[in-house]
Amino acid sequence: MTDPDPRHARILRAALDLPTGERDDYVARECGADETLLARLRALLALDAAAALPLDRPVAAHAAALIDADPPAGARLCTDSRVGPYRLVRELGHGGMGSVWLAQRDDGQFQQQVALKLIRMDMDGEHIQRQFRRERALLARLQHPNIAQLIDGGLDAHGRPWFALEYVDGIGLAAWLQESSPDLRTRLALFTKLCRAVAYAHGQLIVHRDLKPANVLVQADGEPRLLDFGIATLVEQGEIEHTATAQRFLSREFAAPEQLRGAPAGTSADVYALGLILFELLTGQRYRRLAAAGEATLRPSAALTMTLPGDGAITRAQLRGDLDAITLRALADEPARRYADARQLADDVQRHLDGKPVEARPDSIAYRMSKLLRRHRATAAVAVLGLVALAGASGIALWQAAEKSAEAQRARLALRQSEAVRDFMDSVFLDANPTVARGADTRIGDFLATAVERAGHELADEPEVAAELLTQVGNSAVSLGDTELARKALAQALQFNRRARTPSLAIDAEAGGRLAHFRFIDGEPEPALAELDALVARLQQAPGAPSELGAQLAKMQELRGSILYATGRKPEARAAGEAAVAAWGQVRAQHPAEFLLAKVSLADLEAALGDGASALALAEAVLADPLLGDRHVPPALHAHARAVRARALQTLDRHAEAAPLLGETIAEFSRLFGADAAMTRYWRFRLAETQFALGRLDQAQATVDAILALPPDGAAAYRRIRVEVLGAEIARQRKAADAAARIAAATASACGEGGNPELCERAQRLRAGD
Repeated sequence: MTDPDPRHARILRAALDLPTGERDDYVARECGADETLLARLRALLALDAAAALPLDRPVAAHAAALIDADPPAGARLCTDSRVGPYRLVRELGHGGMGSVWLAQRDDGQFQQQVALKLIRMDMDGEHIQRQFRRERALLARLQHPNIAQLIDGGLDAHGRPWFALEYVDGIGLAAWLQESSPDLRTRLALFTKLCRAVAYAHGQLIVHRDLKPANVLVQADGEPRLLDFGIATLVEQGEIEHTATAQRFLSREFAAPEQLRGAPAGTSADVYALGLILFELLTGQRYRRLAAAGEATLRPSAALTMTLPGDGAITRAQLRGDLDAITLRALADEPARRYADARQLADDVQRHLDGKPVEARPDSIAYRMSKLLRRHRATAAVAVLGLVALAGASGIALWQAAEKSAEAQRARLALRQSEAVRDFMDSVFLDANPTVARGADTRIGDFLATAVERAGHELADEPEVAAELLTQVGNSAVSLGDTELARKALAQALQFNRRARTPSLAIDAEAGGRLAHFRFIDGEPEPALAELDALVARLQQAPGAPSELGAQLAKMQELRGSILYATGRKPEARAAGEAAVAAWGQVRAQHPAEFLLAKVSLADLEAALGDGASALALAEAVLADPLLGDRHVPPALHAHARAVRARALQTLDRHAEAAPLLGETIAEFSRLFGADAAMTRYWRFRLAETQFALGRLDQAQATVDAILALPPDGAAAYRRIRVEVLGAEIARQRKAADAAARIAAATASACGEGGNPELCERAQRLRAGD
């Protein structure tokens, strides 16, 4: 250790008395040509600026440790130093745990700029290095377009841990607000993306614990990127790590109350930090600084002291009400009073943007009911509650038909059915209302289960109404992932339809087709195909309006195609996919979304069959189709089309192009359907394939293991088996210690009952060592 330079304390004390923006120039002047002194003092000032200190210790308490720490000869970092395969270009910043450099890959393989993070030499204790390694492991699990992506990592020549992140060319959140003066909608849109990135991390069981504007960069296109999981923690079996080291690097100004008290920090701490960021986005001021100044109220509308100039102008009236309520709920002192997670916070902000009532504001029973019943989004919960509203809308159309059509009697009968469905669902909803019923919240699944139970006896004399209702309930239960309830509802729908005066072929197809698919999932593909073939024959022979039965015919062909492909009958699967596209094409005006989705599914099938060129052409045709802009086409379809384009690129061995598209796909599907939804799992599997092909073996193994760690979702067994087989192939390539065990397990699954011949062959080749 070197003797402390007497100038250290004098310069440091003087700099700390200056405004933050003037400190660096002052220190640079005082240090002159002494670069070592300048680097150490800048490190101290960075700690103070970020408040990245123990909550009960001032910056001076850290000075001696940092000043006395003298790196070994040759270990001092400077421009053109080499770390692993990278050459340092310039320092981007430094903080409590180390420094971050812009670096250029310089090993002759390919050109790539990264943000390279290194631990400080005076912090190379076992615990700190373990924490650094953990950060690298955490980042490897994160594949999201709004989170900086891990690229590489290792130890430098002096044993100092480092890892490389993608270099984000952007500016800090505070600078973005000052330079761009974005309007309120732009700020809120950015905030929802940030919330969804945090929610995605939470879905991976990762809590950031240090969210703040300094950890957000905004790119030129306005996309935010979340940085620095340096004190993130992994949540396993309900346990949150709580260490003095984590406290040491906590940013006080953005810490939750429980963190300030020294208590363990869970996902609710990140929600609180997001509330602080939202407050700053809305007002341009720091919440904690106003609180320290003794402000009487900390509502954003009251804290806004002036409007911003130009297009970015924000007024108190815009913040008053919804945004005040949302912010204050996120900033509740008690974690239980905040939003349950970051996704709920994002959703409430989005409701405000969409002009809908927000959950943070109390509403009357009638107001809450009308709000829920008016929604028509293609999500599971809204589809369920929308049954009443849909029934009412169809009633209006049918009433008009009854007045004008020659088939007035038939139309009036259908009108009475729609009114009966609406009235029945309305009564079920009122009974399930938490205030009217038991004072406790009622899940959507409970609402559906009640509808199924009551329909059996209350609609016994109205089989047409019961059949229609139970079919819709069954479809909604499928969307919710409740296959047991779906089977029960759909089976009852078929029973009621047989008792109807005029049984509906459309209901037979809708309910019967789904039940046939359940038989396939249960391991009975041949009986399932027989039932679907019979339904296809009935639909092809039956007279009827194309918009009614043509859509059902297309659905049956799609179900047939999925079973044929899963059982290895690929040419027949392609024919079924083409038949589905043709059937939807006949009714594309009434069903634009379904027509485009059928083309996307066929593109995915072509990719699976190895015809990447055809798959790419189909996917790009969908992305260019004017129908994609139809208001009835949901955003999820855009995501599907982009995902299948990535799948086609995989097939063409253009994996470097596919990888970022797959990351975007997973993030979007996590947002739309949930991190553990079957569709999200599927594209994670595809990402693992691409990581494997690119030689990113550790990332690929981590992606596979994350899928296998999820609970069973009721999907066909072969979907999980293919993940197991891929995991075994990766483990063998990595020469992992558990490779033999993985291969044995994959072989048992692929070649056993419910297995798949093609997957079995792959697994057996692994076992034989081919």
